[in-house]
Amino acid sequence: YNKESLTVSLHTRAQLRKLRDACKPRYEILFETILAEADPNCGMPFLVQIRHDLLQLIRQNQQQLSKPNTFEIEREKLQALKEMDTDLKRLLTAWFSSGILELRRITFETSPASVIEIIGRKESVHPLKSLEDLKKRLGKNRRCFAFFHPSLPNVPLVFVHVALLPVIAESMNQIDVLTAAENDDEESSSPSSSIPMTFDMDGGPACAVFYSINSTQSGLSGVELGTFLIKRVCRELKQEFPHMDTFATLSPIPRFRKWLETKLLHGGAKFQDNDLLTEGERQDLARVLECDDDVREVPRALMTCLDDSNWYKRESIAECLRPILMRLAAQYLVIEKHRSRPLDGVAKFHVRNGAEMFQLNWLADTSRKGMHNSAGIMINYRYCLESIEDNHMEYEANGTIPVREGVSKWMKGYEEEHQRSRM
Repeated sequence: YNKESLTVSLHTRAQLRKLRDACKPRYEILFETILAEADPNCGMPFLVQIRHDLLQLIRQNQQQLSKPNTFEIEREKLQALKEMDTDLKRLLTAWFSSGILELRRITFETSPASVIEIIGRKESVHPLKSLEDLKKRLGKNRRCFAFFHPSLPNVPLVFVHVALLPVIAESMNQIDVLTAAENDDEESSSPSSSIPMTFDMDGGPACAVFYSINSTQSGLSGVELGTFLIKRVCRELKQEFPHMDTFATLSPIPRFRKWLETKLLHGGAKFQDNDLLTEGERQDLARVLECDDDVREVPRALMTCLDDSNWYKRESIAECLRPILMRLAAQYLVIEKHRSRPLDGVAKFHVRNGAEMFQLNWLADTSRKGMHNSAGIMINYRYCLESIEDNHMEYEANGTIPVREGVSKWMKGYEEEHQRSRM
């Protein structure tokens, strides 16, 4: 026991506390004062709105800086706004930690109308077609769960739609058919599909497929609510259905077509990739797209073809495009990186969350939006409960992405042909 060293240590800690308090931005004190406000229209809702406005202001200032003759004071202003955003995001992350959030199941019969309205209005992955469509998504063989915060008790912060199925769904249509099978005998006997139509109801559904996850508060952008939501819902469903052993997503690839167009046509010297298509692929495309054997016209002809959302109905074109687009989608998801992380935002979210890339699905979403964004291609990410944390740690430490045969098989043979074409 050294009384002198203990005195020095306490004195140093006191100095550090004073230094920390002195470095604390004044706006943090303002944020804490707002948070303590008892008025339901102030407090936490007001802080979330402040962050929303702050993000908009940052975007506006970034646009201003892109113009010529920008003054240095504008750059300093933008930097100050970014620092404020970083601090507010850090505070919101602490205030919206998973232990504080309440998980609720949303149903058409029991949930408040105001909550259901927000669910319907904020659905952006697969926009609703009608009120009946919303009822179906909240009905039998489906689940919808949302996180709520005590300070915003009637506002779902983030919500996820789940289909309860016998197998991992390969398309949005398959989800519709399988979840309707138990309620509609006529549809369940439809000859248009060879997929299984009934559950083993003694043990419950074997698989949960997450097909849409949405945030309702732009002011909480970057606060990891979705990460906690999927894991909590997995535990909730496992408790409700003890025999359920498979948890997966049916996810969009929202910027695949934009990436493809940039690589083929508009990338310039920095981003355009003249070797994206192999010589064999170019020749096949020139034939079916009627390029008069001029392979130089293939990239433009391909993108023109994809502009028509009904191209897949022409059998010869669909048959030719399938291996090419699936290979390119696999390359985009697995190989294309930004700062050693997946370029695709949805992929980055799920693999960071501990999921594995399980299977690519051809023409899984033939809606106008699905065809425009990703040529109808979707992907299953699978959450293996026993390996989620290991996958997450490997990804954070080394950027490792677990990729299964259902994705990697589309890239087999490409490297060899690509190398031959460059020789």
